[in-house]
Amino acid sequence: MEQFEWKDTFGKTPQSFHKRVQNTLDGLPEKKEPHIMMKSKFTIKKAVVLSLAAALAIGTTVFAAGKITTTMGSSSKSTEFHTLPTAAELKEKCGFDTKYVSNFSNGYTFDSGNVIDTSAYDDDKNKVAATKELDLSYKNQDATVSLSVSGSILDDMSTEKSAPVHYNQVNIYYQNQDYKFEPADYKMTAQDKADEASGKYEFSYGSQKEEIENFQSILWTEDGKEYNLQAQDSTLTQQDLTTMAQEVIDARQQ
Repeated sequence: MEQFEWKDTFGKTPQSFHKRVQNTLDGLPEKKEPHIMMKSKFTIKKAVVLSLAAALAIGTTVFAAGKITTTMGSSSKSTEFHTLPTAAELKEKCGFDTKYVSNFSNGYTFDSGNVIDTSAYDDDKNKVAATKELDLSYKNQDATVSLSVSGSILDDMSTEKSAPVHYNQVNIYYQNQDYKFEPADYKMTAQDKADEASGKYEFSYGSQKEEIENFQSILWTEDGKEYNLQAQDSTLTQQDLTTMAQEVIDARQQ
C-alpha cells in the first residue's frame, strides 16, 4: 500500500477537527508497511506511517452510534491512476457519481488520482461509518491542488468558523491554518502551548523534523457527498480557490 504524508490535519474549527489526528496518533507505532492515512477536513499527508493492524484494532466490526471524531483511510498502488477515467469507469472505481473537472480555468490540470477506503470512529473508537473517497490531484507547473470527494457526508460543515459563500444553493466554507509538524516524541514548550491556544499554529506529531506549513481548504457538500479542494503552501488566494470550487459545482454531474 502506498505511503501518505501527513500534511493537513487539525484546525481550530471545530474541536473534533483537532481530535481526528491527535486521538488516533496516540499510542500507534510507526512502521514502514502497510501504510494508512488518517483524514480530517484538511487531508493531512505527512511522513508518518502507521500500522494497518494497529488501525484496525482501534475499530469494531459493528457500526456503533456516536459522534465522529476520527477518520482513517487506506489505499494502494493498484487503485492509483494517471489518466482521468470516463465517468462510468470512475463510478465503478469509487462506487458513486460525482462532479469533477479535467482542468481548471487557471491552468491546473488533472495529474493523478486514487480511491481511498475511509472509516469513521467516535471517541470510544467504535466504527460509526465507512465510505470510499475519490482523490484527484491537479498540477500547474510545480504547484499542486487536490480535490477529494467522499461518497457520504461525515462532517457537519456548518460548525466551521468561516461564514459560507452561497453559490448555486451550495454553502462553500473556507479554512486557512498554519500547522507545525513535530517528531512523535516532541514535548510542547510553554510557547507552543501559547501558540496553540491563540490559534497561531495547530500541532501534529510524527514528522521526521519540525516543519511549519500552511494549508487552505474549500469545503462543501452536494448531493449527499463531501467535497474538499485543498492547497498547501500555495500562492492561490481564497477567491482563487473559491472560483475553482465553483467550477466543480458548475460541472455536469458525471
